[in-house]
Amino acid sequence: MKKGKTMFTGLKSKAEHWSDLRAKIKEKFSKLTDESIDSLKSDMDQLSSKLQTTYGYAKEKADSELAAFKSSLIPKTGIMKNISMYVKSKTETAEIVK
Repeated sequence: MKKGKTMFTGLKSKAEHWSDLRAKIKEKFSKLTDESIDSLKSDMDQLSSKLQTTYGYAKEKADSELAAFKSSLIPKTGIMKNISMYVKSKTETAEIVK
């Protein structure tokens, strides 16, 4: 291996993954403010609540939109796989523990 290079060279940092995800959230849910998106940090479950408040969705509709959004990220960009170490919902964490 060349000096100054590591086996992790080329991998994105957590901040870069958040930036990618943040852009996708903004693209899909354009009514959400930057502050609202930034307040999510690493808790995607909060996005459902933000959708309820911003779009006036019922909880079931917001949860459905969130699930569709998450699944749309995997085939198109692989973002969710790449940032799974950074952004996990409470539901996903609970499923892993079971």
